[in-house]
Amino acid sequence: MLSTSKQRLRAEVGRLDGGRGAGPWLDDVAAGRPAALHRLGVAMRRYHGTVMTPHVDQAAEITGRWVAGLAHRTLAHGADAVLSTLGPKTRWRAPVLEVDYPVTRDVHLDGRGLSLVPTFFGINHPITLADPELQPVLVYPVSREPFWRPDRHPSDRQQADALSELLGPTRAAVLRVLDTELSTTALAARTATSPSSVSRHTAVLRRAGLITTWRSGTSVLHLRTTMGNELVHGR
Repeated sequence: MLSTSKQRLRAEVGRLDGGRGAGPWLDDVAAGRPAALHRLGVAMRRYHGTVMTPHVDQAAEITGRWVAGLAHRTLAHGADAVLSTLGPKTRWRAPVLEVDYPVTRDVHLDGRGLSLVPTFFGINHPITLADPELQPVLVYPVSREPFWRPDRHPSDRQQADALSELLGPTRAAVLRVLDTELSTTALAARTATSPSSVSRHTAVLRRAGLITTWRSGTSVLHLRTTMGNELVHGR
């Protein structure tokens, strides 16, 4: 951002405040004045170091698993399956992807493709770039997982199966096999129990933040969260 041209700074700051007058400091940023850009750079680096850096590894893991899940669904069921499962605020009605948005606007791809960018930082509905000349991008919120968590240091690692003692054998078995996404039916088969029993156990695990669940067509799919992975692997 600090190397952005003055022309683009002016245009984007003007778009940001709707042309109502941004105030002296932001006017200086829009004009590309070095002192204002320096202050902005310092503030952004400090914010990133304090708020983002401690969670980079966890963010990368969560986002990576989400992208891997999208890729798997694309290969298994096609792009329509992915566009139909981006969350309750999006609706795929071929050939149009409808998104609940603060303003009414149309984005035409014109053969350029659409980059899907998952995030869990700061947005509650999908957003796209304001500049129609840029590569079309849709940033959308992923399933939120508990992000602040204490480190776990089990005091007794000699127990034969602490996870089963904690959760019960069936619920522990459900959690263990969810290192890849599985439907309720597949989970029932893998754990030798009924789909109704699996549904009860996954509901408890989901409320505890140990798994995430989403719908794909007629199937309900489940996957372990970062917290669930740590509980299973004892980290």
